[in-house]
Amino acid sequence: MPNWSGISNLVSRTTSTAPDLVRPAPLGIAVNTVNDTSATLAWDAVGDDSLTGQATAYDVRYSTSPITNSNWNSAQQAVGEPAPAVSGAAQTFASCADSAVR
Repeated sequence: MPNWSGISNLVSRTTSTAPDLVRPAPLGIAVNTVNDTSATLAWDAVGDDSLTGQATAYDVRYSTSPITNSNWNSAQQAVGEPAPAVSGAAQTFASCADSAVR
């Protein structure tokens, strides 16, 4: 009589998602109004993959000094940025430095 049993060596694994290799298109930002404590920005939304799709979030920062790649993390992050719209849609954001710090 043969020696039969249920399969006991099944392996299950989930593969990781591929890295996102297509960066968003450059964002052209216009400063519409500015004063000592606030600024209003305007731009056309870009896609998650260049001009395709929809981005997932914006990260607006401000500083009294020029912001560079090396000091980006130390710049103050604004709060209340709008959710990204579909690529090509006009968007605006008004930020007040006093309220963003609180």
